[in-house]
Amino acid sequence: MTDIDDFAPELFGLWPAHHALQYQAYENDPAQEMDADRAKAVAEACMLETKSAASPTEELRVLLNEMTAEMREQFSAFRDLRKAAEQAASSGGDDAAAKLARADLKAATDAMSLIVRTLEKIDQLQRQFARDCEQAAE
Repeated sequence: MTDIDDFAPELFGLWPAHHALQYQAYENDPAQEMDADRAKAVAEACMLETKSAASPTEELRVLLNEMTAEMREQFSAFRDLRKAAEQAASSGGDDAAAKLARADLKAATDAMSLIVRTLEKIDQLQRQFARDCEQAAE
């Protein structure tokens, strides 16, 4: 399992529609900035809204992209909560407050671990969908 302190949720990107796989989800270095036109094209490829009924596979791809974005935000929120709890636990104040801070620290760490596992599973599913679509196209 990934070390929570070194985990970077931004590495879990959004996947484009499988029929537009010219952009691979891990093509670019996430540490490098993307120009505005490229960022817009990537976002449109990942989240393009259609007026017609989407296939169940397409609906699942969009749902998994939405879950990825939500999990990344939740991870950041729990990371902030964990930092605050660490500071409160080490401040040497009231015993009751320190006990509550340690409980918050444990809860935040547990939640972060669950989020990491969820993001890894979502990524695994997205990769399987991409492989299945490539095989179907062949």
